[in-house]
Amino acid sequence: MFGLVPHGVIPGLRIWQPFTYIFLHGGLFHLLINMLMLWMFGRELELVWGKKRFLNYFFLCGVGAGILTIIVKFVP
Repeated sequence: MFGLVPHGVIPGLRIWQPFTYIFLHGGLFHLLINMLMLWMFGRELELVWGKKRFLNYFFLCGVGAGILTIIVKFVP
């Protein structure tokens, strides 16, 4: 429901998926490892860039990757 399914996003049925898949694209163990890596590496970037710039970067990369995945899925 919250993972990225390109065929569900295009007709507008699940428009939230490019935002929610960033956190919920794998199982529980995958989520825990992702959060550990985000804490380990994201913490350093946040200290250098500041909270606002880091959050902008994180969501721009995450949502951008989701949108690119949708585009690539539909390009012949």
